Amino acid sequence: MEAVSKYNPLLQYLARSDALYLKFSFTEIEKILGAPLPQSARRYSAWWANNQDGRHVQAASWMDAGFRTENLDLASETVSFRKVPELGERFVDALSFAREKHHGFVRKGTRIPYLSHLLAVASLAIEDAASDPLLDGQFMDIAVAAVLHDVVEDTPVSVGEVADRFGSEVARIVESCSDAEGVPKPPWRKRKETYIRHLEDVDQAVLCVALADKRHNARCIVNDATELGSEVWNRFNAGPKEQIWYYSKVAEVLTRRRPGLAAQELSGSVARLCDLAGAQILGIETEKRSPSALEIARLRRLLVDNGIDPDGQA
Repeated sequence: MEAVSKYNPLLQYLARSDALYLKFSFTEIEKILGAPLPQSARRYSAWWANNQDGRHVQAASWMDAGFRTENLDLASETVSFRKVPELGERFVDALSFAREKHHGFVRKGTRIPYLSHLLAVASLAIEDAASDPLLDGQFMDIAVAAVLHDVVEDTPVSVGEVADRFGSEVARIVESCSDAEGVPKPPWRKRKETYIRHLEDVDQAVLCVALADKRHNARCIVNDATELGSEVWNRFNAGPKEQIWYYSKVAEVLTRRRPGLAAQELSGSVARLCDLAGAQILGIETEKRSPSALEIARLRRLLVDNGIDPDGQA
């Protein structure tokens, strides 16, 4: 108890702070504590570990306040504390709202509730945003917008209604992730061309949600096409050739404008999607056997004809 109380001033200081990121020298921390740090804090990085195993009682002073240490530099005697992103009541409200507005919706050609897609996109966007310090201040808005990213495009809900209930920033992200509002929607190709151009101008918060959406969509198409074969392509408003064009263009923009592991995953999924769609166009039954050298050559030519480098990223 004595050891814990020694670090309570730091806990109280961090708990009162609204900052998402704080950097201190060891001397500044000693001023907050009103006592010197032990020599082990200056000698061993393990002293600053985010570990509440009972042996690192000092860790409670920042972890109980919702922070984690990072960027420790024993040579310069500095350490940083970053606020752990949390999902609050607004996120729970968004889940309830999405469940209500998408009630009865299912993923195309399946019995899977549409809410599963919204949850998957939210999960991917949350992981991406939480890993990007540049998005620290927008984490909650991104998480909420990811859950609601289809509510304006696919239901009668308006952008204004989203803004009134979840804030203008969430509404802005949701609107930017929508390629159409209301019905009837514009023709498929026109909508997608406009959306691709739009991605060139949006900010990183919108790109984060859009990337999560396309990652999950591409992954599902690949999994279903691999398992079910040609019938998968009948689910969509556009055929396999159009899907090759659209996903290749979207992946190129997202990979260029938001590079990283998430974009790399999308590129891999889209490359496989293009292979499967191309095989469908050419009548190659890849699910039953490996394509021949001649079929591979034909598939490569199809991709090139659609402006896709078969040896590069989608």
